[in-house]
Amino acid sequence: MGEFIRRALNLEIKWGNRIYSKGFKAGFSKAKEKYIVRVWCAECCEPITVLDGESEMEVGNAVAREYHWYHKGCKPPNMSDNECRLFDRE
Repeated sequence: MGEFIRRALNLEIKWGNRIYSKGFKAGFSKAKEKYIVRVWCAECCEPITVLDGESEMEVGNAVAREYHWYHKGCKPPNMSDNECRLFDRE
């Protein structure tokens, strides 16, 4: 009886690990697709996938500068509201 229970528990652990791994991979894949940062090459127009946090910040900073994105209250005084896009702080 003890051997039966040990085998049953071992099978449950294996199945649990497989289910967890499968769910983790599926969730990671969905999150990666949803939150991935892509930019397009200035020369060939093919996508470039930005994979590291430092590069993501560079992309974000470039977009904010190019399109004049500011927090409300951070906008330069010489710029009108029509020249920029203002955001609330998080």
